[in-house]
Amino acid sequence: MVGLLDKIKGLFKAAEQSAEERALIEQILQCPDDDAPRLAYADWLAERGDPRGDFIRVDCEMEGLDEADPRREPLAERYNALISKHGKKWVKPLGELGLRPMFNNAIYPSLWFERGMIEHLTIDKRGAIPGNAEKIFELAPTVRRLTIERCSPDFAGIARCPQMSRVIELNLSGELKLSIADLQLLLGSPHFAQLRVLRLDSKPLGEEMIDAIIQSKLSRLEVLDLNFCELDGHAIAKLVGSDKLATLKSLGLNYNRFDETAAQVMAASPHLQNLETLTLDSNRFGPAASRTLAAAQLPRLRRLSLEQNELGRQGLENLLSGSLLAGVEDLSLAFNDLQDGGLRQLAASPSIGKLCKLSVYHNEIGPEGLQALLDSPYLGPLANLDVGSNPLGSSGIQLLLDSPKLNGIRQLTVRDVQRGQEDASEDLQALIAKFGRDVVRD
Repeated sequence: MVGLLDKIKGLFKAAEQSAEERALIEQILQCPDDDAPRLAYADWLAERGDPRGDFIRVDCEMEGLDEADPRREPLAERYNALISKHGKKWVKPLGELGLRPMFNNAIYPSLWFERGMIEHLTIDKRGAIPGNAEKIFELAPTVRRLTIERCSPDFAGIARCPQMSRVIELNLSGELKLSIADLQLLLGSPHFAQLRVLRLDSKPLGEEMIDAIIQSKLSRLEVLDLNFCELDGHAIAKLVGSDKLATLKSLGLNYNRFDETAAQVMAASPHLQNLETLTLDSNRFGPAASRTLAAAQLPRLRRLSLEQNELGRQGLENLLSGSLLAGVEDLSLAFNDLQDGGLRQLAASPSIGKLCKLSVYHNEIGPEGLQALLDSPYLGPLANLDVGSNPLGSSGIQLLLDSPKLNGIRQLTVRDVQRGQEDASEDLQALIAKFGRDVVRD
């Protein structure tokens, strides 16, 4: 009886994917960044009453919409309804191989889906790859983003696995034992040569890790995260001076030891011309390195985060002396003790002309500094402003209420700006009344 049931299941499984469906999926694999093949597949599924069709279309439509777009909310409601009803069933076949989208000991199918199909996969069981690689990619052929965590993987086997040639994002951050030899195996594999995103956060492997990246077969790298890696200035200098970063769009170096040496090489490097995002939070490099960094020629830089770097007013003045900020649209200067004088410097700089998102969280800024910023002739309308944890008081709140620069604001963070004031709740309600509960963060 069991054998007969297995045969029946096999027949149904074979019928699940016809030649026509396989051809549609193949079109998606050939053009993974294009929505058109996915939408064609969605139509095919919808014609057969398969809810995955509706899900793919909804997710694709929602992908390109801004959070504030009025079309997003009904799409999000439909997305949540579909994933709640069908999500666990859609990931169940992978669950039978021991792979589940887990968070806080619960299954969240949405962690794996992107534009309606399974693109992300978390491997936390030894032997899943390469042992079940063929089966995994048969069940989820559109997987392109791989996270390996909380296990002792067979890195040599993974490096030899041909299915890895589909992977464009590799995340080896967090709780994962990784040696230099393991990293060299992976980055030296021809199956990983097409990687666009590499995340190695919390891997204190020193300069040898930089050497492994520089000597790798990677030729299309767009995003590199090396946060919490205890890299010193010499190691960072070696990295940013390498032509391996010529295609890079985003570089994360938070919680390392970026210094004057690294800043000098970054300022002179001809290999960072495509960089759009740079995050250097909590390197504590101070005013000296900021002057050198300001001279860096990063013509495409749009997002810069320099939180907790002990800049002070002098460091900010140094930073504004060069052309680094000229094209920046998103700037974070939180925890830098800028005070009112720093905000006056910022307001007087033409470098802030393209800003639409700014964080000056926790900088001992009062109403005087805030008024200078909001009155700046160079500052245009802001979409996102974080002035939280600054002693603004009621007069600062009134400046926010009156400023035309905030008429189109989408997010305004004012957390803890009225410490100890009895009328704090009234001021907060006034902000909410003007800008909306979904805009004000308190």
